[in-house]
Amino acid sequence: MVKQIKKEEIEAFLEFAPNYFEYLEKSFCEQNPTVLAKIFGVYRICMKNGQTNAASKMDVLVMENLFHGRTINKKFDLKGSMRNRLANVSGKGEDLVLLDENLVNSELNYL
Repeated sequence: MVKQIKKEEIEAFLEFAPNYFEYLEKSFCEQNPTVLAKIFGVYRICMKNGQTNAASKMDVLVMENLFHGRTINKKFDLKGSMRNRLANVSGKGEDLVLLDENLVNSELNYL
């Protein structure tokens, strides 16, 4: 998967990347499964319009697609916030993406 990322996200990635890759290497070598998505790289794509000479750039993160070859029953887009993070579930089909408050509310049902 390719995801466009902001400057702040690149800075955060550069800060935690050494620990992240050390953890993944250890997990692989010790054959311990992990639920962390595999990040393959962060790239900057530079483009130039041949007619106008206008230049633009985009930073992207390339990562494993966790959904490939799997049946997914629920999808969550988690941001770590409880402000305006409740998805309306009425009338939505299989493309429904739930949010933080939906996860918390579903977990409360298991207590």
